[in-house]
Amino acid sequence: SMDNIDIALVETDGEATVRSGPGGMAPYPPDLRKRLLTLLEDPSIAEREPLTEIEEAVTDAFASAVEGFLRQHKLDRTRIDLVGNHG
Repeated sequence: SMDNIDIALVETDGEATVRSGPGGMAPYPPDLRKRLLTLLEDPSIAEREPLTEIEEAVTDAFASAVEGFLRQHKLDRTRIDLVGNHG
């Protein structure tokens, strides 16, 4: 979804046990959301200009969202083994 960055905590042993933890969402920064929507409307932009800057902005937005989620739920970052991102 382009509305927000969705976040969820999942605990697993990597094999059989999966426990859902808290979930949440964080809005995309408005300027980044606008740039992403423009790219979706005109994919040829990717052929005309490098996407490095927008890729870095998306990574930064996801990192900020995770940091905020950890603070909001008072989660110890040292107990997080993996942060996954799809899309």
